[in-house]
Amino acid sequence: IPDRVIYIGERAFEGCESLTSVDIATGVMQIGDGAFYRCLSLKRVVIPYTVKEFGEGAFMECPELTAYCLPGSAAWKYCIDNNIPVKASERR
Repeated sequence: IPDRVIYIGERAFEGCESLTSVDIATGVMQIGDGAFYRCLSLKRVVIPYTVKEFGEGAFMECPELTAYCLPGSAAWKYCIDNNIPVKASERR
């Protein structure tokens, strides 16, 4: 996701079967409802500390997904609260 993007829209990548990895730029502040819903091949997403808001089901039904984010960030909390496997990332 490019640096100039600040919002990933609702259902932006819904059902994208070829998507396996996403590095979200530090400019992104919000991920919309169902943005990555049912991305069944999505295995890795790096979420920066700048993302503060997550829409309902933003990463719902992504069974292979592991998120990488800064411990204590909003993204970390979102992952824990939504049972998404999460690992610490050094990237801010």
